[in-house]
Amino acid sequence: LYTEEELSSWVEKINNIRKKTDRVFVMMNNHYMGKALINACYLRTKLDNVELPPLPSSLLNIAQQ
Repeated sequence: LYTEEELSSWVEKINNIRKKTDRVFVMMNNHYMGKALINACYLRTKLDNVELPPLPSSLLNIAQQ
């Protein structure tokens, strides 16, 4: 998983792009263990100030590996 600092470094860049367009798409490297989904959820919470939805236990197990 990306660290908190690694994800935070992208928030400002993405928000700057958001100011210039109606829609922004962000892609994550789809790690073989499915960590892209977890990283995307964490990034979304940082971008939109939303609470992280409950993750299924199967994803939580992946996050701990």
